[in-house]
Amino acid sequence: MSQACAQDTSFWRARLASKVGLVVVVTFFGVSLAPTSAESQDITPPTLTAFSFTPTTIDTRLRQAVVTVSVLATDDLSGVRSVSVVFVSPSGGQAHAAFPFLVFPGTIVSTTANATFPPFSETGTWTVSSVSIDDVVGNSRFFDTTALAQRGFPTQLVVGVRGPQDAGTPPVPLIPPDFDGDGKTDIAVYRPATAVWFILNSASFTQRAQQWGLLGDIPVPGDYDGDGKTDIAVYRPSIGGTPGEWFILNSASFTQRTLQFSVLDGIPVPGDYDGDGQTDIAVYRPSTGVWFILNSASFTQRTAMGTAG
Repeated sequence: MSQACAQDTSFWRARLASKVGLVVVVTFFGVSLAPTSAESQDITPPTLTAFSFTPTTIDTRLRQAVVTVSVLATDDLSGVRSVSVVFVSPSGGQAHAAFPFLVFPGTIVSTTANATFPPFSETGTWTVSSVSIDDVVGNSRFFDTTALAQRGFPTQLVVGVRGPQDAGTPPVPLIPPDFDGDGKTDIAVYRPATAVWFILNSASFTQRAQQWGLLGDIPVPGDYDGDGKTDIAVYRPSIGGTPGEWFILNSASFTQRTLQFSVLDGIPVPGDYDGDGQTDIAVYRPSTGVWFILNSASFTQRTAMGTAG
């Protein structure tokens, strides 16, 4: 690789890091071979022929979402070796990337990769901040948002707004939290990055901090033990076929209750469905429009039909 080419590569990688606001170190693995005559003459970086991603609208308010990126790239001599795509949030404070590592370089390469957006990702319109392509001998080409748009490629991803496929999905019911049982709603927030609850009790005007849950859990507070106080609780979505789990910290006894109750792609919708004054565990499956409710009074399950999303 020429000195000019090496400087050009370093320049674009530094520009990518500054745009994302994070330092991302990516290691590309390949087979070390002696350069062929064609490779030694390759001074032209690869070209981006086609670029797209799907879906273009995702909702991460209840669970993670995956965006599949598709790239078609060409190179005249040595062949395309690697491609990377970076999405950046509206504030610039979050970034998620897709890195399609190419094991077998080629002069025409079509590849896909997934970018995973965790629960509670920043909402709003994200942009594709960069698409970077390298060939076998290290020639690089960088496309920023403007360059992609000029070529007619998509650059915007909407996060946190429901699309038509989610039109029938109900939100998590809002159960006014009364953690101290004085009949008044308490101010409370849940910090998903650390799974810490911050509660301002209205009775004593004192603050309480409680760690409960893990990254990716969904807060589902409610009065599950019927003592008149809101219990801290989280729902852990199904992963790899394992049923979703509910983790409840009972306010009456300050003991933990764990229960597996969910369906594939189930969304937690707790509420008092049997009218006994206790919050019932329940999930809704948007693909079929079916509600699954575990009655707290009888501890029996019932189902109800809704509208599929």
